[in-house]
Amino acid sequence: MPGRIIALFLLLAAAVAATAEIFRSFDQGRYDVFSAADIWLLAHRGSINALERMIVDIIAPWAWEPVVFKILSLPAWLLAGTPALLVLWRAEPMPKRRFTPKGDTPKRRRLAGMMAGNDRRGRPG
Repeated sequence: MPGRIIALFLLLAAAVAATAEIFRSFDQGRYDVFSAADIWLLAHRGSINALERMIVDIIAPWAWEPVVFKILSLPAWLLAGTPALLVLWRAEPMPKRRFTPKGDTPKRRRLAGMMAGNDRRGRPG
């Protein structure tokens, strides 16, 4: 269940990113990818620079440009939507719930049957 909730939030983020990309394309008059790096730079420029320094200095200097930056250059809707769809696809199906209209209880059904001329057990009487 928590995975399904996270996947739905990621799917919502993908829809927002796709909508932003569409409106940005209409505004500019040409298609331009709205990458995850663009969104990250708009949100907090310092943290993406800190991530770059951490990867180059601590993990591997060669990993930033060919690996991490290429991933961040993907469209934001793709980067958020793909894991969301995979999690939703692999998640357990939602449990089936019995729908009971508001106020539809056994007592109300029994009273409705009595008003229709049935006895307490629902037999015509």
